[in-house]
Parts: sequence; C-alpha cells; structure tokens
Amino acid sequence: MPLKIAEEARNIDAIEINGHIKQVVAVPFNTLEGPYNQIEKTKGNKQRKSWSKVWVDFDKFEEDGKQVAKCKHCPKVLTGSSKSGTTHLNNHSKVCPGKKKQNQETQLILPADTNERSSTFDQERSHLDLVKMVIKHQYPLDLAGQEAFKNFVKGLQPMYEFQSIEKLLSDFYKEKKREVRQGFDKLACKFNLRVTLWKNGLGKTAYCCLIAHFIDDDWKLKMKILAFKTLKHIYDTKALSEIIQRSVSEWNLDEKIYSITMDDPSLNEEMFQQIKARLAFFSSLVH
Repeated sequence: MPLKIAEEARNIDAIEINGHIKQVVAVPFNTLEGPYNQIEKTKGNKQRKSWSKVWVDFDKFEEDGKQVAKCKHCPKVLTGSSKSGTTHLNNHSKVCPGKKKQNQETQLILPADTNERSSTFDQERSHLDLVKMVIKHQYPLDLAGQEAFKNFVKGLQPMYEFQSIEKLLSDFYKEKKREVRQGFDKLACKFNLRVTLWKNGLGKTAYCCLIAHFIDDDWKLKMKILAFKTLKHIYDTKALSEIIQRSVSEWNLDEKIYSITMDDPSLNEEMFQQIKARLAFFSSLVH
C-alpha cells in the first residue's frame, strides 16, 4: 500500500452497526480537540459527538431492562437512555448537593506545611493562631472586633467564626499562662513567693496578690504575678493557704520554692502558724 494511503487509513476506523457502515474519524491525541471529541460521520453527512463530559459524574448501566444513570456524588438515579439526551443530567450535576460538598472540601485543602498540620480547615486551630498572633505582636485586644479585620479574614476563609470578646480574653490568658509555665519549667533557679494583702477604701473587700520573684538564666531579676484573688476578710488564713497551695500546683513550682514571705505587718505569729500548718508539704519555708 502506498505510504500516503497507509497514513490516511491509520486514523480511520470503519465499523458496522445494525447493518450500516459508520466511519469514525479519530482526532489525534496531541491536538486541542483531545481524545473524547471524536466525530461520527454517518449517511446523510450528519455529525455528532460520541461522548459527553456529563458522564464524568454518572455511571451508566441497565436496570430492569432500562438504561439508567446513577450520580457518583449522591444516590440520585436518572434515566440514561440515549433518546433522553443529557440535559437532565447536566441540570442535576449543577445542583447536586454531594458534588457541591466535595467541591467545598477540595477548596479547603491547603498546602502541607513544615508542622504537618491537617490539610482541612480547623476552627479551633485558627482561633488559637489568632490568639497567638495578638500576644506575639501585642495587637489591641479588640482587633477581632474590627469590621475591616473581619472582612479580611472572611475573604480568606468564609467558614471562620469569630468568638466573643469574653472568649478571646479567656483564651489570651490561657495561652499566655501556658507560655509562662513552659518558661518556668526550663529555668534551673528557685523561686521566692511574696504575698501582698490590702483592702479597698471602704474596707469591705480584701485582696491577695501572689508574686513570684526569681533570677532567670541570664542572671536578670524577674517577677510574675501568679494569682490575684479576693478574700472575705484580710485575716482569712484558710483562704490564703488555699490560694498559695493551688497556685504553686497550677504553675508546677512544687519543687522550686525557696521561700515564702508576707509583707503585711498586721499578720501576727498565730496567723503565720495557721498558714504553715495548712502548707504542710513546704511549711518549713514560710517565714
């Protein structure tokens, strides 16, 4: 066979369907038309596409002697007969709730980062990231309530829900407390606890402030407030003991206390002894 005829024949298939000869012209794979837009030429010079993109979303099979099309994204089953066309399938594909949900999840997939975080949106993680950002850069606490900032975040992630100011303040405190406690764990020094007491102007409410004094690894004198509580009265030794004991446990300082001092001269020796008795696991440190 001449070379020219051979080249032409390579892209032509002749098939017989129900006694009629159809000539299928195969479009090369390396063209813009792609492998699916093949054209069938039949008698009468009519042309039509032999494959529709809608079948990406449907499985076609026979059920009870009828051709049906089942959606790949939801349980919906529609007629799949060639006589019915594909318009109804296209219409369902546009409104299919299963497909919409899959598309939303796909849009939420983020590039993997060095921390190997989850690739899907996490409300709690994003909220904690906001808290850390405000603490690290010392942004105003009402940042999350500013309309411009809300619009910016919603544009990046519409699913993010802003928390109340009370929730933000609570989480700011918890996150900062976690950071300070981790810093305490790394220090090799001992801590001195100072208890400060005072009353308001009318003398009806008493306050207790527990402060930790220590020297860090750079030999710098530091202080941190561990607790600030109200008392029924300034001589409530039981409440004072509970505040000290609970704070030492919360900050994981049980093995790091060197001394405890109280700077209120109104507390007499009997009150000191009561506090010492309640702080049995380090009572010998109280002066």
